[in-house]
Order: sequence, then C-alpha cells, then structure tokens
Amino acid sequence: MTRTELWQRMLDKNYFDWCRRAQLKKLEDLFSGVVDENPEDYIVAVELFFHPLQTVENWQVIRSKRSIRIDEKGEPRQSQELLDTWVSENLDYLWQRDFQYSGMSIEKQLKLSEFLGFENLKADRENLFIDSWLKNVIAWLTGEYEEEWDASGFADSKFAAGKSFFYKVLDGAPLEFRDKKFFFVAEKVGWYPNSTIVFSRLFKELIKIICSYKVPRKLKCDHGPRVKFVEGIREDLESGTAPKLFIDIWSAFKK
Repeated sequence: MTRTELWQRMLDKNYFDWCRRAQLKKLEDLFSGVVDENPEDYIVAVELFFHPLQTVENWQVIRSKRSIRIDEKGEPRQSQELLDTWVSENLDYLWQRDFQYSGMSIEKQLKLSEFLGFENLKADRENLFIDSWLKNVIAWLTGEYEEEWDASGFADSKFAAGKSFFYKVLDGAPLEFRDKKFFFVAEKVGWYPNSTIVFSRLFKELIKIICSYKVPRKLKCDHGPRVKFVEGIREDLESGTAPKLFIDIWSAFKK
C-alpha cells in the first residue's frame, strides 16, 4: 500500500477516533514528514513510527531533539535522564504493536529496535514484552485482532520476525515450568505471580496452534510467511534449540 492508502485505511478503521480535528491535522502533517519545532506529547509518542523518513540519520536527529532540557538560565542542555526515558518509552511502544499499519516495514522496525538498543528494555517491562509477543503472534496466525486498524491481517509479522528477541527474554525470565505450572526461581523487578496466569493461557493457545496449524481461509494475503514461521518454531522446539522454558511448556501442552 502507498502512504496515501495507509492513511486512508487508518481513517476508515477509526484509528483516530480518540483525537480532535486539530490533532488529526498535526498527525497527518507528521505522516507527511512535517513536525512542529515543539510538538505536543501525542506527536512525540508516534513520531518515530509515523514519520516517512525512517533512517538512522533521522532517528539520531529526533533523539537529539527529544533529549534537550531547558535549564534555569533558559539555555538548552542535553539531558541523559530525558534521553533514557525517550529510549525506554519508544522501545516499549515499538514492541507493543506491529507498525506496518502506519507504513513502517518490518525491516525498519527491527532496525529501530537495534538503534534504540534492545538491551535497554527495562527488567520491569520484560513480562509485558512476553505478553505482547504472544498475543500479537497468536492474532497474526489466527487473523483475529482486537483493533480493525492493526497489522494482524498482513502477510508477515514484525513479532514473528523478532522471534530471537522473544527467545532472549525467555532465556532471562526468572521462571521454570513443571506440573503445568510456572514457578519463580528468582526475584526480578516487575515480575509478579499474576502475570504467569496469563502466560499459561497464551502459551497453551500458541502451542495448540503450532501443533495443528491451518491458515484461516478469511486471510487473503500470502500464507507462506505464517506456514514458514509455524514450521520454524516447531523445529526449534523439537530439536531443542528453543529456550528451555519454552521447551518445557511445549512438552507439557503438545498433543
């Protein structure tokens, strides 16, 4: 789709039902590459994902601008605190959604994750990353999505392509799985017992899909990427190359 078509798609799917007319105009300007010198928070939140110039050089410019604080003398100063917050918030947001719907290719999204530094994902956000990855992959494989505007109906998936990031976080998770239950083996900031209840349901659903996957007929796009992903993740689990935690869950729930 062209950017004009993508913008119209977001309009048609009510992506902007939360904003006022003036805000919509600013977002459309951003989508065309025009940004105010001092943009409001709602623009800053999606700036990396809506701007048409998706290059490291442009991201560096944006990073520099968003890490400036005005000191008590009215002088602009680079702030490490602002920079750290900007990196953390954008990295977190990047892994909540697949931004193909706003015109950002999977390749560019993974490049942005590299630019921000995936290692900067805070420990207290790791469980949310696992939750987001599982939900987005399941939605993509089944073609079921919560929001009409999202990318679950697209041929490929940023989350599927980012499987290695998922494996990395699983390897560092303070959990083990036995008797069809999660158990904490260490304390880690941001990890709570109630999160494992959701994990059990999502992992069980994903494994059920992997065991007997059939591409939904309603999906009119290329089915190849979905089939390849399922075959690849099944091979990882059967060969023992997936994280041990994932293999233990697979062994408990597979048919």
